[in-house]
Amino acid sequence: ANLGDDKAQYNLGIMYNKGLGVPVNNNEAFRWFFLSANQGNVLANYALGHSYLKGSGIKKNYKLALKAFKYSALREHPTSRLIIGNMYYKGQGVIVSYPRAFLWWSLAEDLNISGASQNIKMIKKKLSKNAKKIDKFLIKYLKSQNQSPLSQPMKYGLISGGKKIRSTIIFDTGRIFNINEKKLINICAAVECMHSYSLIHDDLPCMDNDVMRRGKPSTHIKYGEASAVLAGSSLLTLSFEIIADKKYKLNAKLKNEIIKSLANCSGHTGIAGGQELDLKFENKNKKISQIIDMQKKKTGKLFNFCLYAVGVIANKSNKEKKFLSNLGEEIGLLFQLADDFLDIKSSKKFAGKPVKKDNKKGKSTLLNLMGEKKAYLYALNLKKKILLKLKKHGKKGMNLINTIEFILERNF
Repeated sequence: ANLGDDKAQYNLGIMYNKGLGVPVNNNEAFRWFFLSANQGNVLANYALGHSYLKGSGIKKNYKLALKAFKYSALREHPTSRLIIGNMYYKGQGVIVSYPRAFLWWSLAEDLNISGASQNIKMIKKKLSKNAKKIDKFLIKYLKSQNQSPLSQPMKYGLISGGKKIRSTIIFDTGRIFNINEKKLINICAAVECMHSYSLIHDDLPCMDNDVMRRGKPSTHIKYGEASAVLAGSSLLTLSFEIIADKKYKLNAKLKNEIIKSLANCSGHTGIAGGQELDLKFENKNKKISQIIDMQKKKTGKLFNFCLYAVGVIANKSNKEKKFLSNLGEEIGLLFQLADDFLDIKSSKKFAGKPVKKDNKKGKSTLLNLMGEKKAYLYALNLKKKILLKLKKHGKKGMNLINTIEFILERNF
């Protein structure tokens, strides 16, 4: 060890740490772990991380612990990945970030480390909390209506499935402006109706022809093409009904503004127009600006509405509402980029829908145009741009920041 052999230094550190042949001496253990770790020994970096984390032989230092664990984690040390996930979850030396915790636990699970699966279940439970709130509201709302032959296909395409990420974005933005969730629940429900309508129609044979959605057969596979078209159209109109409902205690003028915005973001200038361009762009060489315009309409416009509606309820100025709208479109574009990465990297089981289909269909995506590396760098820069804009909100923006982190790092 004195001659600089990193393995001997690590083993000597273990002996002092466990009292093997010598009295337990955490100071000496730390010294030898430190020397070995500085030579790049993976196990020594893990042991060094533990020393800093527990304050064993050295003063506690979460940042240095994280640095040491990351060195070994990036060299496929599974327990280091699990511990890093725990540190992000607890906010030890870092800002609490559930998405990053989830990411590291996922990496640990890939290496079959005990405990990682349980942590992943825990973070998924947190992420599904909002989805359950919205589903509960929607089920109650649908039950309160007169039933029709379309009630079941509508419910099938709307309930039990999906992350309800748009609703989470609404709740997170509401926290920035101290708006009670009860004031936002109708907006969330309307957005999920609009989003589900677009998915039901997107999956139709005349469009993307997808047979699976949210881990189950698409609505047209389950109920037939005609019923799917009509169920989707009914969900579209239901979204406006939910906002206009007299039980929703919101000023009529604000309701009108919100409904107009939702219509603008959903029709030919928004979702529908974006889907039309998506189909027209198949197997065509398109410029980056054209693809961004298409994706901002297809995906970004509904995110635009999510933030804009909160701005309306918070009685923000036109300038602030425009800022929120633009921010929403950028978040939507980031979400679409993440979806494109999932198409090539995820599995049918995780994504809940067919994967590796964009290339087969000749879809025009930034990923196909730029290549994986450049597209990922573009996504990272877009995320930084979004987070920079949220900086002015300080701690109030943390929930939204965590959701944005999750958008790019998710694997489902």
